Amino acid sequence: MSELTTFAAHQLLALFRSGRLSPVEVTNAVLARIEQLNPTINAFCLVDAAITRDKASSAGKRIATTVLLSVYWKVCQPRSRI
Repeated sequence: MSELTTFAAHQLLALFRSGRLSPVEVTNAVLARIEQLNPTINAFCLVDAAITRDKASSAGKRIATTVLLSVYWKVCQPRSRI
């Protein structure tokens, strides 16, 4: 089993924000796990891997943009003159 499928959501978000991991990597690990286990447990009727990977890619871009904007805001926000 891939270690990527065992992280909690808050751990994944921290790894995504740090750039050490991407949503696409986690998605691929989860899809592989589904492919491995679903014939036995029959938990999924339909798995659309292409759409899932596309959504993961979009999420990765949003996270990267959010991180850049938050860094910009911290560095460039106006300081009050008191």
